[in-house]
Amino acid sequence: MQVLHAAATRGFGSNWYFLDNDLADLAILANELTVEQKLTSEQRDEVLHEALKLANTPYEESDRVSALITLAPHLSPQLLGKAVMFSADLEYSMPRVTAFTGLAPYLPPALLSEAFIAAKAIGDEEERFEALAALTSCLAVGERDETLRSALAASKSIRDQEERSDALAELAPLLPTALLDEALTVAAAIYSDRYRAEALTALAPQLPPALLNKARAAGKTIGDEKTRADTLAMLASRLPPKQKNEVLGEALAAAKAIRDKKARADTLAMLASRLPPKQKNEVLGEALAAGKAIRDKKARVDALVMLALHLPPKRKHELISEALAASKAIREKKARVDALVMLAPHLPAKQKNEMIGEALAAGKAIREEITRADTLAILAPQLGPPLLRASLAAVKAIGDVEPRSEAVAALVPYLSPAQRKKALRWALDAAKAIGDAEVRLSALTPLLPHLPPMSLGEVLNIVNSITDEDRRSDMLVTLAPRLSRPLLGKALATAKAMRHGEARSKAIAALAPHLSPKQKEAVLRWALAANMAIDDDSDWLEALVALAPTLSPERKEEALRNALEAALSIREARRRADALTELADLDLSLSLKKEALLSLIDTTKDLPRRVTLTSVKASASWTLELGGVAAIQQLSRAINEVCRWYR
Repeated sequence: MQVLHAAATRGFGSNWYFLDNDLADLAILANELTVEQKLTSEQRDEVLHEALKLANTPYEESDRVSALITLAPHLSPQLLGKAVMFSADLEYSMPRVTAFTGLAPYLPPALLSEAFIAAKAIGDEEERFEALAALTSCLAVGERDETLRSALAASKSIRDQEERSDALAELAPLLPTALLDEALTVAAAIYSDRYRAEALTALAPQLPPALLNKARAAGKTIGDEKTRADTLAMLASRLPPKQKNEVLGEALAAAKAIRDKKARADTLAMLASRLPPKQKNEVLGEALAAGKAIRDKKARVDALVMLALHLPPKRKHELISEALAASKAIREKKARVDALVMLAPHLPAKQKNEMIGEALAAGKAIREEITRADTLAILAPQLGPPLLRASLAAVKAIGDVEPRSEAVAALVPYLSPAQRKKALRWALDAAKAIGDAEVRLSALTPLLPHLPPMSLGEVLNIVNSITDEDRRSDMLVTLAPRLSRPLLGKALATAKAMRHGEARSKAIAALAPHLSPKQKEAVLRWALAANMAIDDDSDWLEALVALAPTLSPERKEEALRNALEAALSIREARRRADALTELADLDLSLSLKKEALLSLIDTTKDLPRRVTLTSVKASASWTLELGGVAAIQQLSRAINEVCRWYR
């Protein structure tokens, strides 16, 4: 216990000159040591109180705020009161906003009132609004009025039109009826058509009938015809029948004045669905005229398909036929395919098959190979057997191997068993013929989920040709669950041939669970012996760490003893600290934990503080087990003392 305390204070005190502006790291660590190690509430409060003091030291305010927010969920009401006080004392308004926003969900009513008073003093209107809005959302409904009034006043002063609109949208669901009139006045004063419309749209569902005419008047001032039509249509849905018809008439007049034909057609169609039958047909006629006049063929198809949904079957069929003709006239092949695919669900079976054939022809003619491959993959679900064969032939002609393999993988689920077998055979042979190992691997990877077991031996041959041992190991890890007993032996031979200890151990650890108990025991014994021959201590340690989860208890203890000795033999202190820290995730015996912890403390005493912090956090469970709760408390206090010594 005494050793732990002395080491903690020495370890932090001796590298004080590394203290920079990352105060939050210290608070986070003190908090995690407290929460993760299961202290009593009294012990937790004692340590958190020490950590909270960090937020009242003259560090960068952003770091102080991060510390406050990190601690907030775990603070008692008394400590939250101190957190509010520290937040109010921050010099700059933005850190204050961030602090109040982060603290708000955890504050009891009395402290919310204190925070509200401090938030009202923030000078910047937008920042003041953000703080007040955050606090308001945490108040009970009956206690919000004063805060909402202040937040609304702050929103009125926000100069940026988008920000003011966003502020009103955020407040809208919270506002009581008494404040909606004022909010509507603020919205109407926004000079941007777009943002005025957005604010009115956000407020509309909350407005009582008495304010709807005022909202209507504000909507009529919007200059952009489409925005005005959309806003008035939305407001109309809230009005009684007579007024509703009047406002829809105003929206209709705005829609008819829209210059862009696509936008006019879309808006008229939207309004038509809200009109009585006779007027609906007239408006749909105008929408159709606008849609048919669109010059861009893809946009015309989009508009006609959308309009067709509003028409009776006969007229719908006529319009879809017209859209199909427009689609076929689109010059840009990818756009033509997209238009034809969009039309497909609206066509009878025979015509649909013909149209999909044309889409496939257009897709096959796309020059850029990646786009061609993507297009053929998108078409796959729509294709019948004859077209699938044609599509597969087109895919095989693609020279770029990775998109080609991805396209084959997209087609495979829709092929017959015989076609699938042939397609995968061809794709695998094509991958094997690629000279560059990295390109070969890129071609192979999309195919792996679809390859039959009988092909995995060939895949292993490709894996053997990969020079990068980390990539080779990753491929063996991926393949391990699918390999038969004979192929597992082949994969093990590949893994054993690797020189890099960690890559070799990762592969063996993935393969071992699929072996018989006798084989598993033998291969793990071999792997441990192989690791002993590794010259690089850090690689040796990483290899042992990779193997450890697969070992029996007896072998694990022996391996972990060797791992600790390997870590201790590393000469360079920082690398030794990293190695010892890595052991913290393993199930060491009590004696090994004690030796590792004391060595870690001694190793980190003169290292940069960030390394020390990482080591302390990683080994916190050891500290608790060996020194008890008191050791955790002393360690947390040692962390906090550094800030007081060198602030």
